[in-house]
Amino acid sequence: MTLTFIPAAPSRPEKLSVPVTDKTSVTLEWSKPKSDGGSRLRRYIIWRRVEMTDNWVKVTSVEHYTTKTVVEKLEYEKNFFFAVSAENDVGESDKAVTTEPVRLPKPSGMYTGDNPKSLNVVICTGAYFIFDVLCRSL
Repeated sequence: MTLTFIPAAPSRPEKLSVPVTDKTSVTLEWSKPKSDGGSRLRRYIIWRRVEMTDNWVKVTSVEHYTTKTVVEKLEYEKNFFFAVSAENDVGESDKAVTTEPVRLPKPSGMYTGDNPKSLNVVICTGAYFIFDVLCRSL
């Protein structure tokens, strides 16, 4: 009797968490999968999805020895889910998905029209700019 081992895709990564959120970024951390499927892990693939949609968007990938990454350039005041999948020579695992949506807060000091008395403006030198100003009597 001869036994033949056939490698498979890895199991999903474990313990996905979002320990840090910033103005436009989040830090993701996870643990490696319980099984590599019998084939060496090659990379982890990082995904994001806006709440109330089904569309997972690939953000980046990181080397197999990395279990932490920062996802940048996210829009504030949107709810995001994040996922990580593992990949070996055979294929890709199921996604490990955050259980709760992550919402980046609106940066402080950003004008929303709620306070018509003041407006902070940052101007980069060498740039052209135009201001449209609405004046109201108080």
